[in-house]
Order: sequence, then C-alpha cells, then structure tokens
Amino acid sequence: MPIEPLALPSLAELRATVGGRQTVRRFLRARGDERRALTRDLVFRLAGHFTPTLAVDSDGVRFHLNTADREISRIVYIFGLYDRPLMQTAFAALARLGGPAGFEGGLLLDVGANIGTTTLTATAHFGAAGAVAIEPDPVNLRFFDLNVAANGLGDRVRVHRAAASDRAGTLELERSDWNAGDHRVRTNGAGAQAGAEVVEVPAIRIDDLVEGGELDPAGIGAVWIDVQGHEGHALAGAVKVLEAQVPVVLEYWPAGLRAAGGFELLGELIAAHYERFIDLGRPGERTSLAPQPVAELGRVAERYGGEDDHTDLLLLPGGLTG
Repeated sequence: MPIEPLALPSLAELRATVGGRQTVRRFLRARGDERRALTRDLVFRLAGHFTPTLAVDSDGVRFHLNTADREISRIVYIFGLYDRPLMQTAFAALARLGGPAGFEGGLLLDVGANIGTTTLTATAHFGAAGAVAIEPDPVNLRFFDLNVAANGLGDRVRVHRAAASDRAGTLELERSDWNAGDHRVRTNGAGAQAGAEVVEVPAIRIDDLVEGGELDPAGIGAVWIDVQGHEGHALAGAVKVLEAQVPVVLEYWPAGLRAAGGFELLGELIAAHYERFIDLGRPGERTSLAPQPVAELGRVAERYGGEDDHTDLLLLPGGLTG
C-alpha cells in the first residue's frame, strides 16, 4: 500500500530533517496548501532515512518514487503529476492554433523518460495510446519499470535502455547523486565534475528505430525531450521524426547546450524543420504563448542566458491555421 503523503510528523521528527529548527518554525507558521506541501516535503525527506522507495497515488496514477532523488521524485510526492501543467499548456496552445488538444490515440515519444512521469501522465490524462520511451540511467529504469507495471501499461509502453544521440554505440553518463533528472551525457567535455559517478551506457539513434520498423513517425502524437543539454545530439539522430512535422516539446537550456557542443546544432535542426515555436516559459512563469518565427530563437537564448536558466519550447508543425 502507498504511504499516505499527508501524515503529519511529530516535532521530534521535524527537528531530525535537514532544516532543523528553521524548518519547524516554517511548518508552524504555514497554513493551508503551504502547510500541506511542507508536510509532504518533510515526510519524503524523513522517509529517505528508512526506505529507498515510497509509493503514492496521484490523479489515478500509482508512482513508485526514489527517496534518494530530491528533485523529480520529491516533487511528484508533494504536488502530484510532474508533467501535467506543462502538457496542459502545450496542448492548449496547439488547440488554439487548430492542432490537437491531446495525443488523440497517437504515441508519445518520451526521450529522457526518467521514472515515467511523462509517459504515465500522457497515457492517463491526455489520450496517448502508449509510449516509446528512451532512458539510459539504470536506477531510473528500475523505477520506470515499476511504474509501468503498477499502472498496467506493460503492453502499451516500449522502453529502450539507452541514451538518444546522433550516433549508435556507447556514451558516458555522469550521474547526479541527488537529482535523478540531472544525469548528463558527457560530450565535448561537458558535465565533467570531479568525483561524480560515471557509467557507460548504450547510445541509439531514433532514426535507426524508424528504419528498423520499431517506430512509425506517422503514429507519434508528440515528442517530449529533456536530456540535460544533449537535445541537439538526440534530435540530430531523429531527423525522420522531425521531417514528419510532429509537435515537439523540449527543454531549452542554452548554457547546457553550449557546454555539450549542441547549441548551434539544435538551432540548425529547428530552423531546418520548423517555421514557428512557442516559448512555454519556466515553471510558474506567465508567457503570452504567442507563436514566434524560428528567427526569434536567438532572443529566447538571450532571455535565458544564465548558467541555470531554461525554458520549454513547443515546436509547431506546419499547417496550423493560427
């Protein structure tokens, strides 16, 4: 059975968490949604001292979470479906332009699938018939497998245990010790941090999946890609998907792309296959959601020019009326 996320810890347990007395004072001052969110945060942090996993039900989806992951798993435990707000925004923007309001029975191509947050959200709430997922990290994959099985999606989801890139073979994956969404493929010397755990992982080209008959671009409802600066390389190996004018939502992190040697590459790929995009904004940020010509991508890169600044882009297929 999943652990109840709203169980209130005792003051002694609160003092045992990282925040100490400051966390206790913040908890006692908080009210309403803030207190509920803080309670879930504290429960998650405490659980990490006793168990490697937690289970939680969120909007009809069962998640098995990694208590060593203080980012995505923690956020899912506190707030629920991690990708739902972004997916709602992206499909609302597409629908206003005459595009689909969901997957409408198409597949999700989930590149950088992590523990399955995007795959489960798409299949449970946005009409995806299933997913083709690509994820290289062995720990994330264990949780991905658990989550797919827990939600009865074994016959609708295919996972490739590899990094999507511009060439097949092997790559080095640098693993974050606290954020399971911040593992980075080492290219161009990017991500080389002293003491970081590095594992060798298989690399695949998405175009090879197409050519081998494992993936039909015509059946893809949307592509979701978040691979920590490796987006240019991943899409360079997915030209057949881009040629099919599939909507693409991708994390746009200029500093990370530059570090990985993929900034110019990604810009060239977008310009070659799409005419317009929408800046979906950072989490919690208001944007106009107005389509922009790809020539304006440089201005977006300037707007998010800081070391950790990033946004999400929706690449718009041709033929939309808006």
